[in-house]
Amino acid sequence: MISKLADLATVKICKYNSYTLEEDVEKINYGLKVVLGESIKLMILLIIFFSIGMLKYFMFSLLILMSIRLFAGGLHFSTTLECLVFTTAFFIVTSYIAPSISFTSYNVYFLLGLITLILISTKAPKPNPNRPIKCKKRRRILKSLSIFFTLIWFLILMFCIKNIKLINCGISTLLLQAIQLLDFKGGFNYDKNLRNF
Repeated sequence: MISKLADLATVKICKYNSYTLEEDVEKINYGLKVVLGESIKLMILLIIFFSIGMLKYFMFSLLILMSIRLFAGGLHFSTTLECLVFTTAFFIVTSYIAPSISFTSYNVYFLLGLITLILISTKAPKPNPNRPIKCKKRRRILKSLSIFFTLIWFLILMFCIKNIKLINCGISTLLLQAIQLLDFKGGFNYDKNLRNF
């Protein structure tokens, strides 16, 4: 459905704006598919977390995730449905399960934060296979920004937020985002030729 809507909109846009280059048409179509897919996914997630009374935790987790994932990348799926299922499971863990867990020691948080920073430092960025990073300088910048935002969020969670449920939500978001950067068998991987820079 999303693909058909994007294709229809692409034809209309190209017809009235005289885009003729195949590459331009593909970029427009890809952009429309992403925008439509993400919009529908966000609406569904808002409805789910509003209905279970966890909208505050979902929004907090989403804020953290987007500020890091933008630079670090993560898992990508071939269909909107697969992405929706994974994303829903991700936010159920961060926004529903994690806030109900309580640790007796902040050492657990620092250990999880250290694991997260190591994963982000060694594995980011992991871009969408449809938009590979070809420039080594851009890759270094994205890695630096990923580390920076992860560290900033970790410091905010540890030293500025007193609500343990929000801390759990935030730490689990950071950790699960970092775990997505690992290479899973059968999953989409970034360009192997640029792994080492």
